[in-house]
Amino acid sequence: MKLSPEERSEILLAEAGSRSMFDQNRFRYPQEPERIQAIVDTVERIMMSKMDDVSDGYHTFGELYDHRRALTAVLAAAAADAGDSWRSKVHHPDDDEPMFDGHFVVGIELPTGTIRYHYGLSHWDDFAAVPELEHAPRWDGAGPAETLARCFELAREVAGR
Repeated sequence: MKLSPEERSEILLAEAGSRSMFDQNRFRYPQEPERIQAIVDTVERIMMSKMDDVSDGYHTFGELYDHRRALTAVLAAAAADAGDSWRSKVHHPDDDEPMFDGHFVVGIELPTGTIRYHYGLSHWDDFAAVPELEHAPRWDGAGPAETLARCFELAREVAGR
């Protein structure tokens, strides 16, 4: 990933601000974790702002994310008529993790298990056909691999295999 001159300057300034006074002909980094964290935060912010532009030569991450969101919105809207989808800005009260700041969760109840995805609040209206819940149902612990397995299992069932 190539950084612009402005981004390189921003990182260097954050790094320079984290150094202590010149000591015995060399710089030494402080023991203060908040200054080190400032550098990490700056680098992370710049990298994340560029992630949408990373490409495999055919599609960018941003395009793939948009496609996933569109497909989720269609599937959730189709499942809404049967009461098998929901969206919420709050995780279940018994779940360990709070909602990601500025995000919501969409769930779709498949015969093979629930799948759920988080999206930025700016995409809330993309899921207007999906009922809103006060808080999401309790998370069953399914991670990305289990979510994919549930989707592909249903696809095989629909195909009659």
